[in-house]
Amino acid sequence: MDSINIRNMIFNPNTDNVLDSLPINKNELSPVKFGITFSRNPEIKYFLKSVNLPGISCTPSIQENMYAKLPMSGNKVSFNELRITFRVDEDLKNWIFIKDWILASGRYKNTDDYKQLKEQSGSASVNQRFGGLYTDITVHLYTGTNNPNIDITFEDAFPSKLEDVNLDSSIENPGVIYCTAEFQYARYEHLILNS
Repeated sequence: MDSINIRNMIFNPNTDNVLDSLPINKNELSPVKFGITFSRNPEIKYFLKSVNLPGISCTPSIQENMYAKLPMSGNKVSFNELRITFRVDEDLKNWIFIKDWILASGRYKNTDDYKQLKEQSGSASVNQRFGGLYTDITVHLYTGTNNPNIDITFEDAFPSKLEDVNLDSSIENPGVIYCTAEFQYARYEHLILNS
């Protein structure tokens, strides 16, 4: 067996040509070519440091027989949290915005904050079905030449956790302070822009 036939079997045993097995786009995803649209607080876009593309899982169901427990394709999908890390501005506006959103949705002080948040409507920045409790967040991915490539929209998102902001007077060369907010969401969809 000559080497070209072995290569064919490794890449794609159903083709006669190795080139048929190669991807059309051989470029890798860049970890620095991204953006975000967070319509309820546009300042997050300016102060954005990082965002994750959450994982997804489907819990298998188990079919038992007298000999074994067999895993079967599941029927319950779970999404990991969306984490957005941002630089905290000097006035704490972006941190306070998310803190107040969490406290109002959790009815921490009183139900008036919750009612005000829920009644927000009439703009593109909030989900029309739920008022200000939820919003859509879109992560924009760009090609190596900075062209829009894929948009991933997280629907009905809301903050579930705001991590600590650490202040330390013993730091000799203070840098930027970052904070991470975690969001839950109902689902996410992707839209391919560059086909």
